[in-house]
Amino acid sequence: MNRSLRIHVVLACSLIFAASVQAQVEERFVPGNIAGAKLVKGSESPDDRFVLGEMFVGDTTANFIGIITTDKKQMLSILPVHTAWQLDNPHPAYLAVLWSPDSHMVAVHDSLDKHSILHVYREVGGKFAPVTLPDLRSAGEKRLLRPDEKSISSGQLPVKWDSPGLLEVLFKAVISGKGGVKKTSEVRLFLQIPPHGDATLVSRNE
Repeated sequence: MNRSLRIHVVLACSLIFAASVQAQVEERFVPGNIAGAKLVKGSESPDDRFVLGEMFVGDTTANFIGIITTDKKQMLSILPVHTAWQLDNPHPAYLAVLWSPDSHMVAVHDSLDKHSILHVYREVGGKFAPVTLPDLRSAGEKRLLRPDEKSISSGQLPVKWDSPGLLEVLFKAVISGKGGVKKTSEVRLFLQIPPHGDATLVSRNE
């Protein structure tokens, strides 16, 4: 199995796993969990309707971060990111949250994984659903790596919404080259995210 196919299989499995986890959490979720949510600092949407909150599941110690309404009455989605409670000494900036100006989409990046990935959620029918993204790691590595190099860690940080549905992403990688010499390189990628359907990579002038 080639690397590109492996990545797509992993992404597909991740989406299936996330959907399974969400179903299990929603089944055991009680109103008291959302009422006691700890809000993620700086995660409010521009229109102040939505925010990210860290919550427990039922009467267990399992917890997660989800998109909720600011009045703490509705849980709109569960995000596949680490919670501060799960970490012994979390870096305060490990979680980046960037809302679109119209508050209909949010980009989230958890930097703790070795090759951390971007997640984008879009408001659909009163909830937030994940948007299928292209392989940003492969796109970034194609721009940055020479034939004798490989990335040993990478991240996909949302930078800004340049226009409705156009998200600027900073792909940053630690690269190992000939003789084990390491360097850090970065490149900006641009995602076009329509109101419906999958996101696509575009050039800056498109």
